[in-house]
Amino acid sequence: MTARQDDREADQAVRRLSDTMAVVSATVQRLPVVIGERFDLHPTRLAALRSVAAGRTRVSDVADATFLSVSAASRTVDALVEEGLLDRTPDPDNRRAVTLTLTPKGEGLMEEVRDFFEGFVRGIVTEVGVARLDEVSSALATFGEHMGAQLAAYEENLDAG
Repeated sequence: MTARQDDREADQAVRRLSDTMAVVSATVQRLPVVIGERFDLHPTRLAALRSVAAGRTRVSDVADATFLSVSAASRTVDALVEEGLLDRTPDPDNRRAVTLTLTPKGEGLMEEVRDFFEGFVRGIVTEVGVARLDEVSSALATFGEHMGAQLAAYEENLDAG
């Protein structure tokens, strides 16, 4: 095989991967909307609840995890507190800070969301098969590692330039 054929094959593989990633990305982005509709919860509020469930206990942490400004995250948290899904408690170590926790109602909702999502994924596993999904997972993990390294190198070059 010539160098030109290798380049052409590499270009085609990159294009296929790019197209596949675009489809997967669009589908993954739709998932919180579908889950939100199922549970009558705006995707942003769902993301904030997931953030707190994952241990991010400050509004600034929720903002970082949800890609919201701190003020938008604070408004989202306010709404979730009003709905009885989150509690705000003063932080004993910092008078200006509050700690966010799920209320029992919030924990119950998140458990329902997890069950729904796991059932959704189980359907995919049943359809595609465990072995095939393991292959895809392994390939994605490898790809993710390399992509992370490439992004880090790119960001370093931006910072240096």
